[in-house]
Amino acid sequence: MVLSMCFGCWFGSKCCTSFWVVLVAIVAGFLYTPGPPFPSRGSVSHLDLSRMTRVNESDITLEQLLKEQQPKLILLDKPLSWDWDKLQSSCGSSRVSLISNATYSTLLQLPPTVVRSVEIMMTILHGDIHYNLNNELTKRIDYPLSAYVTYVHETKATHQGSKGSFWLPYVFRFLPTELRLLYDVLARPLYLHDVPLNVICPELMDDLVLPTTLSQNSIHFSRDSWVRKEAQDNPYVFFGPKNSMSYPMHQNIFPADVLMVMVEGTKAFTAFHPNQREHLHPLLSMGTSLYAADALSPDLYRTPNLKHAKGIRDVLTTGEMLFLPGSYIHQFQNIDPGPNIGLKFWVGGRSHMCSSDQECEHLIRENARKDVKAHFLGDPRHISLADYRNLHSDAGLVAGLRRGI
Repeated sequence: MVLSMCFGCWFGSKCCTSFWVVLVAIVAGFLYTPGPPFPSRGSVSHLDLSRMTRVNESDITLEQLLKEQQPKLILLDKPLSWDWDKLQSSCGSSRVSLISNATYSTLLQLPPTVVRSVEIMMTILHGDIHYNLNNELTKRIDYPLSAYVTYVHETKATHQGSKGSFWLPYVFRFLPTELRLLYDVLARPLYLHDVPLNVICPELMDDLVLPTTLSQNSIHFSRDSWVRKEAQDNPYVFFGPKNSMSYPMHQNIFPADVLMVMVEGTKAFTAFHPNQREHLHPLLSMGTSLYAADALSPDLYRTPNLKHAKGIRDVLTTGEMLFLPGSYIHQFQNIDPGPNIGLKFWVGGRSHMCSSDQECEHLIRENARKDVKAHFLGDPRHISLADYRNLHSDAGLVAGLRRGI
């Protein structure tokens, strides 16, 4: 009787709002209470994860990284800096999306019963009886940049999400994995990620100097046109408060390697060689690139094979750059109170993209605009991101490659 009254109000007129609030409070209190009869999650100390050794940028080249195909943490010779005043004054009126296309399309395809269950669970998490998934998505896909910058700074000021690691109520562990991951995405702080800097604020491209390692990047002349198109939008921005995360553990759909430059803040990350795949509980129902295991906040009851996986766990801090082979399985989470700002570059060297000099020159000629004169912009140690974009989106590397850059 009580349940029928409650759900009648929820699915219908919502007339018994007070009753629903009380019920949600009782249920939420139960869900957040740890201990028996819930099984132990386990902890990071139960996992076979190693730390990385830092190397100086002057002691490594992009070709070495691409040849070795091992994750590497690199100390930048000259850390990048972020001009907050210019971001607000020049680009504050920009509109940005705070949800990836993949996540957005997945949410749009959910059946009504699942949508309602999501709304009920988010009501429990946030205490908002008016939570509506469609309204939430509409808000996230068209968000004012100035409002988002304010949101990130306010999140830092009020210490929201101050737990050492993000977690959902214990009972969420017993839901289907796909639903649990969905709740995890929606419950975390808002996150601006995987968006080209040139789209968000092209004015900043003139101020940020390209890391020396990247001056040799030839991925823009890849054999694969879709990789080439993706790379021409380098770099991609990852900007958010503490506990924000773009995706659960995954593999990139692009086969190219990645350099992640940390401009401000700190990211925790884990990475696994693809031969560890079966230990990470792949989600075959969601394609081949997502995994149920979470090595940043492990749950060995749900994903027991994780304890057999050998991988890397470390942090990426301001002034550092991470090289990550495209085949590696990984996850990132922002852990600084905020803001946390990273720039991602798709990378590939000349030998990585072409089997011979002749083929490389052919790819460059084939993909270069015919009306643009080949040029080189001078000292590779002082190339701005704006120059880098011009250099690589046209035929700019031709001269650079011929000079052995």
